Amino acid sequence: MNNGTNAVLLISQWPKVKNAEYELIEKIKLNTNFKITVVDYLGFDIESGECLNQAHLIDNYNFAISFHYDTPKFINLPTFLWVANPLEFMYLKGDYAKVTIHQLRSYDGFLYNRSHILKNHIKNVIGSTWIDDGLEFFSSCSSSVLAKSNNLIKHTVKPKIFYCGINWERGIDKAGRSKGLLDLLQEYKLEEFYGPQKFCNFRPWDGFTSYKGEIPFDGISMVNTMQQYVAVLAISSAAHLKSSTSSSRVFEGFAAGLPVISDENQHVMQLFGDLVYYFVGNSSEEKAKSIHGILEHILKNSQEVSFKVKQAQELITKEYCFEKTLNRLSQFTEKSTLGLGPSKLSSLNVFLFHHDSGYYTQIADCIFDNLPHILTSIKYAINKYQVSVKLFLFS
Repeated sequence: MNNGTNAVLLISQWPKVKNAEYELIEKIKLNTNFKITVVDYLGFDIESGECLNQAHLIDNYNFAISFHYDTPKFINLPTFLWVANPLEFMYLKGDYAKVTIHQLRSYDGFLYNRSHILKNHIKNVIGSTWIDDGLEFFSSCSSSVLAKSNNLIKHTVKPKIFYCGINWERGIDKAGRSKGLLDLLQEYKLEEFYGPQKFCNFRPWDGFTSYKGEIPFDGISMVNTMQQYVAVLAISSAAHLKSSTSSSRVFEGFAAGLPVISDENQHVMQLFGDLVYYFVGNSSEEKAKSIHGILEHILKNSQEVSFKVKQAQELITKEYCFEKTLNRLSQFTEKSTLGLGPSKLSSLNVFLFHHDSGYYTQIADCIFDNLPHILTSIKYAINKYQVSVKLFLFS
């Protein structure tokens, strides 16, 4: 195992794409005391280009985390998949049955965000060998970045709501995340909007005079920008609601020291209960009026708001922050045998074949290029699992 340093590989499926996974990785890199290295799914260091997926990788890192179901497990390290994406995203993929489901089964373990629907899906995929290890991870923050509540009295704070998103409704013809709601909030002048200027060949914020531009995916700017406002709005997609999961917006709002206004997402309710303000309504008009009423309530009840934010931040520190979840995972990998411990396995036979269809060779003449990797793995198995190992070479 490594020298005791909390060292973690974070796997980025699309290292150059500025998306939610990218932002999450940046936050983990910047704000934790773990040694973080970001690699692609083959194990190449994103910054240096060096391939870290070598024989002695296990000596330098504790474990790896993958943030997306499209990522296959190729790294020679205990690797965990964070399960947070809506099932609908996976099911709509044409290769789900042939590719995705096998990638899910390849991982050494899973990190859940307390969505029972997502956990049950993994249980069904893995089958009878599935074990609930109690491991969790959330699209949260470090406890070190939790800001104090602004108490809604700073003269520099805008008496408006912050919203950041893609505004999908501008790019699709059918009803989506909040059909008409954002337009109404724009008319009421309750809110200021952020998001990409261009997405999938369309400009989602054209015509929005309250649109303020893009926010860099750097792990810092989102929370800093939020602190200019009195509240943060979180709107869930239909896919998130169906899978009882949610985005990072609620965590980011509380990290900024602000109250959060959300739709009635069961996942948000499960995580934060009545510490979040929930808007209601069967139509966009009713929802906009509900949000307007909540904003007025927030502006008139600073003590209540400060209490909710403080309680939410304490909950994040206790249960959801990066330090808690990563430390739990680090302790788990140190103690766990990941299904290969002495209670299940006392000896291990390793067979190494030299394949060359062109001619017959004696074993003494064979060159096994991957032998250093095999020997390192055998050493790790002996030390970690207390098993006896026999290596057989065949030509």
